[in-house]
Amino acid sequence: MGQPTILRIAAVCLLAIFSLAATEDIRGAWRFVMETPGGTRIQNVEFTLEGESVGGTWGRDKVKGTFREGQLRLEFPIYSDEAGATATMIVEGKLEDGKLTGKWQWSQYGGTFVASRPE
Repeated sequence: MGQPTILRIAAVCLLAIFSLAATEDIRGAWRFVMETPGGTRIQNVEFTLEGESVGGTWGRDKVKGTFREGQLRLEFPIYSDEAGATATMIVEGKLEDGKLTGKWQWSQYGGTFVASRPE
């Protein structure tokens, strides 16, 4: 094996390690602080990850979405006690420096969020 081949193998291994580390960061518990038209809301969320498929729970509702290259996209039905209705929740965010930031939409309502690991 020549030096260029060894360097290519090392580069591929390092990329695999960095990719795995990035995807593992989304797993587990998160505390979402959401800005809403009615004020700030807190939501505790638990994520699982299989490949790029995100699962888990958002309160009592089941999460469904994707996480790839640091980008989170969730789209799942959620029931609101306040509205007395079910609508699709859409959450789009980016994982950077241990925090998720982005925007959310439920029915005609929307806003921004910042999520971090609970202390």
